[in-house]
Amino acid sequence: MVLFCPELGFLKQLEHVEIGYQNFTGVVPAEFSSLSNLNYLDISLANLSGNLPVGLGNLTNLETLLLFKNHLYGTIPSSFARLTSLKSLDLSDNHISGTIPRRVFRIQGAYSVEFDEQ
Repeated sequence: MVLFCPELGFLKQLEHVEIGYQNFTGVVPAEFSSLSNLNYLDISLANLSGNLPVGLGNLTNLETLLLFKNHLYGTIPSSFARLTSLKSLDLSDNHISGTIPRRVFRIQGAYSVEFDEQ
């Protein structure tokens, strides 16, 4: 199953997306980056691959970002430091490399951050 729907970017009022635990193929869709009201995004255990989209850093209302147990790789974009509402971030069990941008740890409200088994 492919996780791609260009029309997704038109759902500007969407606040909660929970589509994990599926057998998708492909990458995290760039369309998620335009959902400015999104506060919860869970695409965990979804068999996704590719880099973490830089555009996710535009989701300043995002409080929860769960992308654990996929096949994501590359580095954590510095744009994630703009996720100032973020309270929970789980990127564990992926293939993330490099250093974690220092600014990510300066997010004021963050209380749960998971990066293990990278």
